[in-house]
Order: sequence, then C-alpha cells, then structure tokens
Amino acid sequence: MNSLRFVLGGRRNPVPVERNRLVQQTTRRGFRHILQAVILVWGFALLQMLVFEKVCNEGMRSATSLETQGLPNLSSLAELRERLAKFRLHAYEYLFAQETQKARAEQAVTNLVTQLQTELDHLKSFYTGTPGADKAAAVQLAFGEVDGTYQKIRRQLDKNFAGAMDVLDQELPAKIEALNRAVDDLSRYGYAYSGAKARATFNSFAEIKTQSIYLGVASMAVATGLLLFVSLAADKTQKKLDFALQQISQQEQKLHLQASTLEAAANSIVITDATGMIVWVNPAFTRLTGYGMEEVLGHKTSLLNSGHHPAEFFQNLWATITAGRVWHGELVNRRKDGSFYDEEMTITPLRRPDGVVEHYIAVKQDISERKQFVRELSRERDLMQSLMDHLPDYIYFKDTASRYSRINAALARHLQVAGPADAIGKSDADFFPADQARQKRADEARVFQTGESILNLEEKSDVAGTVCWVSTTKVPLRDARGQIVGLVGVSRDITQAKQAAIERQNMELQLRQAHKMESIGQLAAGIAHEINTPTQYVGDNVKFLKDAFDRFQAVLADHAVLVAALRRQHPDNAEFLRYEMVLQEKEIGYFRSQIDQVLTDTSEGIERISKIVRAMKEFSHPGGKEKTPANLNKAIESTVEVARNEWKFVAGVQLALSRELPPVPCFLGELNQVILNLVVNAAHAIADVVKTRREHKGVISISTTRIGEWVEVRVGDNGTGIPESHRNKIFEPFFTTKGVGKGTGQGLAQVYATIVKKHGGTVNFETETGKGTTFIIRLPLREDEPAPPAPVPSVTIRLAALA
Repeated sequence: MNSLRFVLGGRRNPVPVERNRLVQQTTRRGFRHILQAVILVWGFALLQMLVFEKVCNEGMRSATSLETQGLPNLSSLAELRERLAKFRLHAYEYLFAQETQKARAEQAVTNLVTQLQTELDHLKSFYTGTPGADKAAAVQLAFGEVDGTYQKIRRQLDKNFAGAMDVLDQELPAKIEALNRAVDDLSRYGYAYSGAKARATFNSFAEIKTQSIYLGVASMAVATGLLLFVSLAADKTQKKLDFALQQISQQEQKLHLQASTLEAAANSIVITDATGMIVWVNPAFTRLTGYGMEEVLGHKTSLLNSGHHPAEFFQNLWATITAGRVWHGELVNRRKDGSFYDEEMTITPLRRPDGVVEHYIAVKQDISERKQFVRELSRERDLMQSLMDHLPDYIYFKDTASRYSRINAALARHLQVAGPADAIGKSDADFFPADQARQKRADEARVFQTGESILNLEEKSDVAGTVCWVSTTKVPLRDARGQIVGLVGVSRDITQAKQAAIERQNMELQLRQAHKMESIGQLAAGIAHEINTPTQYVGDNVKFLKDAFDRFQAVLADHAVLVAALRRQHPDNAEFLRYEMVLQEKEIGYFRSQIDQVLTDTSEGIERISKIVRAMKEFSHPGGKEKTPANLNKAIESTVEVARNEWKFVAGVQLALSRELPPVPCFLGELNQVILNLVVNAAHAIADVVKTRREHKGVISISTTRIGEWVEVRVGDNGTGIPESHRNKIFEPFFTTKGVGKGTGQGLAQVYATIVKKHGGTVNFETETGKGTTFIIRLPLREDEPAPPAPVPSVTIRLAALA
C-alpha cells in the first residue's frame, strides 16, 4: 500500500529525495576529509561501505517500487480513457439533439476526435523505436474503427433512425470495447517496459554496491598506497550515484505529473487492492459521491451499494475482474447523502510482473443526466405509442419503399395481424387486393417525388374480402437535411358513411325509376287509349268486310252454278267462252281462297292488338298513395303480355292462376313492376341456357294460390340457377352477374324493397345450379296478418316437368 501511495500520492507521499541529497552531501564531505585523515582510512572505508550499501539498498527499493507500481505514460492513457468514456455520450447527444443543437453536438464530437487523435499520436511517438510500437499502432487502428462507426451512425441517421440506434447500441460499444482492450494491452506492455528499466536501475545499484564493498576492502588493504586510486574511484562512483539520483528524480517528476493528472481528471477514479479495499480516490470521486479520501480509505467499495442490483450482478462483476478481464457496465450507486445516481464504470485489473492481479482501477462517469434523458425519451415514446394505440384511426409510418415501419393497434386489427410488429417490413400488397395496393403505391410514389401531401383521399381498403372505405391523409417525413425519408399516414374508416351515401343514391335512383315508370305508365296509357280507338273501327271494318265477303261468296257460288247450267245449254256461245277466259286471267278462284284467309288473319291481328293495348292500359294503371284491392291474376296476365318480346324467342309461359283468389290489397303499379322484373330475369336465365346448350325453348311458370290470409306467387324458370357464392347477395343493390350494359343490379333489390318494405310481404327462392330457380312471393290479405313460415330452402326445382 505504501508503494502504491508513493506512485499515486503525489504531494501526500513524496519520494525520499531529501534523504538522497543528504547522502550525496555526506559522501562528498567525506571524500574531502580523506586527505586530512589518512589515519582514519580504515574507518572511512568501513563507513564508505556502510553508506554505499544503505544508499544502494534504498535505490534498489525505489527501483523495485518503479517495477511494481510504475505507470509509464499514465497521463496519456488516463486522458485517453476519459475521452473514450465521453465519446459514446457525445454520440448519444448528437443522435438525440434537437435540430438547432445538431451543429453544437457535432462540433463536440469533432473536437473530441481531434483530442483523441492527438493523444494517440503522443502514444505512438512515445513508443516509437520500442517493441511497443505495434501495440500503439493497434490502439490507433482500433480508434479508427470507433471513428468509422460514429460516421456510420451519422449516415444511418439520415436514412433510418432505428438503424442508427442499432449501430449506437450494438456496434459502437463493441468497437469501444475493442479500443479499451488495445489500450489495456499497451498498458500491460508499459508496465513491463517500465519494469525492465527499473531492473536496469536495480542492477546498476547492485553493481555500485558490489564495487563499494570491493573498494572498501581494497582501501583497507592498501590504505595509503591506493589513496589516489580510491579518490578516482570515489569520483567515478559519485558520478554514477548522481546519474542514478537524476533518473530517480525524473521518474518522480513523471509519476507526480501522472498522479496530478489522475487527481485532476473529470471522471471519478478509484483504486482498490485485490480484495476490493479502497487505497486511493481522486477529487472527482469526492465530488460525485460526497465521500472524502480519508472517509473511504480502508473501506470496501460496497459502501456505495444502492441495493438496486441483485447479488448475481456483483458475482458476475467479480468473476470477470478476478479472471484478469476488463469489466464495463452501468449501475446505480448511493451517495453519502443517501441519494442515488447512475454511473458508467470500467474496472481494469493491475498485475504484478508475475501476472498476479494486485490492484483494480475503476473509472466512473456520472450518467444520471443521460439516463434521465433516455427515460424521458422512453416516456415520450410510450406516450406516443399509447396515443396511437388508443386512437380509432389507422396510423402508420412507411419508408420510401412504401414498407410499414410502424403502425398502431387499430391498423393491426384492420390488417388482421396479431400485433403491430407483425406488419413491420411489409407492404400494402401483403394485405390488400392487387388493384388497391397498386393505387396506394402510386399515390405514395407521388408524395415521395413531389413532396406534396395527400389530404382526405377516399379510397378502398378491403382486407380478407371485407369491404372498407377510408378517408386518408399522407404527409412526407423529412430528415435533418430536408430529404424525404418516408411518410406518415392517417386513415379514418368511413364505410358506414359511404354505405349511407350509397343507400341515398339507391333511394334517389328508385325514386327516379318510380317517376320514370309513372311517366312511362301515363304515356303508355295515353298511347293505349289512342291506339284503342282506331283499332276498334279497323276491327269493326274488317269484321264487316268478312261478313260482306262471306255474302259475296254465297252469291258467287250461286252465280257459278247458273253459269255452268247455261254453258251446258249453249256450249258454243262465244260470250261464255270469253267469260271463262276472263275468270282464268283474273285468277278469281285464287283470290276467293286467299281473301278469306287474309280477312281471318287480319281479324286475329286486330284482336291481338286490342289485347296488348288492354294489357298496357292495365299494366300502366296509376298507383295511389294507399293500397287498393286488385285482381292479381289479371295483373300477371297483363304483365306477361307486356313482356312478351323478352320471352317469346327463348321460352314459353305456363300460367297456373287460382280462380278462387280474392282481391289483393297492393300498390298495383309497383306490383306489376315486380312481376315484370321476375319474368325478365327468368327469360335471361333461360336465354343463357338456350344459347350455350342449343336446346329448345325453355319454360317460365307462374302460379298463384291462397295460403290462409296470404297470397303466394311463384315465378319459376328452368334456366342456369343461382351459384352458391351469389345466393346471399342477389337482393343487394347494384349486385349483378350480367355483363356490362345488360344489368343494373336494381331489379331484385327493387323486388325486395317493394314486397318486404312496402307491402309487408316476404321474398324467398328455391334454386339448383344448372336446373333453374323459383322466386316465391307472399302478400298479406290483411295489414295485421303475421307472416307465414318461410318455405324450406330447397335445391329441387319444381319446373322439371315443364322443361
């Protein structure tokens, strides 16, 4: 312990220079009296041997102390370690500095790099020409790795903040640790190098001691005769002694400077023995902990224990340093006043020349402010994440490749992933339909290229077949240099509002359709009325002509009999011959046979026109604001007649209308439209089968029947049937399986709305793919009548016998 205090104590434990000076003066005074006291030669020789032995012993002890406790170039190494401890802190400060403080933080790191480079150049020059030059170069190389990692952090920060954090927390500590190992290796070499010098000094003193003994013996043997030789030898010995004392003085100055440097270091430094007993602390330790040197000397470092760490933590620490390895880490300690502080500590074992660990040097740095900053930053991040996760909107961050870098819990639920982390690194193509993903990517590419934000964009955001509409805002993210490094997006689910808008559009469309149908109905009624009048008198005229022709036929028949009788009586009469030629030329017989058929066909055509006109008048019957009883069978017959052009080329119609059906309360105009929609759909379904299979015409079957206080209408076909995947959507607005321009997706939706919502009835269907479909409509005969049980769903088509 005394030797350690001698090395590091500085002013408290000075090297015994005064004692060496006294010996030197005494020796010189003795030589001056040799000539005056020849008779005391023997006594002087003995005294000389004793004095030289004592001086040499003291010199050898000092040399031994130099060998075991010397810290060559300790100032440079101490400053280097201090700046290394600051390097990572400055890197953190630069990384988390505000934009206005970036330049100051960057300048601090630059200054630190310059200082470290200066110290390393000093070390290199100190060991130039020695075997330690390679170790000093290794320190230089390791420092270059640290500086390169810092530059990598700066480059990563411009592109990827998380990547910069990874380099700072993972790569930089490893590089600094490698630099610390290189410094430790150089330190061990320094001790060995110092020990070699100390041993040389020791051997020099041993040689002096041996020569002194020989000189004393020779002086006693040859006394006066060798007095001159003794004087010359003493002068030579004095010069060696002066040289040795000069070396000791120089070493003392170096050690004093090094000890002063340790005392002036900003970082707290503690030196303990192999058991952890404190043997020295610097003033920075007192400023950090509140303990003075006198209060901690002889105590173990456990007096700083805060109780924040488990026993295993210190067991691992001691296992590391007792094995001769450097330990580096962070811990919480307790000050003298009981307050806690965070520190970063590096413990380096000091070995004796024989390799045994004798002391430990701990360099401590107060990182309380940095830890507080990290904790506050963590709290801010947690607050931001909590805010994101509790907002119902979808919030996300993306890089310039449109990959998710962060999302909130609401978006994770929307994307149907277990948690936000499962979406990191993925793109919209991993979740959305291809067309939607392409559109989102194109929108974001425009943001990256122009730097312009997207505000309140309505877009589809369907996941796993679920329809979703969102209102999206996307804003570019920029780094410290203003470069776009990604974007942040906020999407709000507007599906319900969008669907409400579609319902409003549907209602408006239905209203326009109703107005259109009303107008068409009025027009059709007018046209039917206008056609009906000329049709009636044309029909009456045709009937008159047919009756007249029938009478002319009778007259002509009697005329032919008369002409034949006269011809037999006057066979050579020229007038009869001319008459027969005229009959042949005018084809009277042909016209007699054809005119009758023409008048019959014309009469049937006029009747057909009259029937169509009556059907149009009945189909276009204007509806009122309230239900009125109507003849449902007659309405069906009229509607089928109106729709003839839709079905006559592909199917026939079979009607099975109950004659016992009572008048049905309904909105007749809207009910006619329902029947028309079902007949047209049936005709289209059959047309698809006839076109693909080239079969004969299909069959459309319409039946009515009474079930209690309800009337049931069935409209069936033997067409394509409804695919299973479409059966739960056929009544939805705008849903259609027909090609572009062939269907609006409103027919069956209107059927459902008219029967269920306006008439209080029910609509169901029975279908079998490839065989046909039957729609089943039930209408109440009374307003308060409860609905009958729905028919059991069936895939057996009831039109098989009609097909």
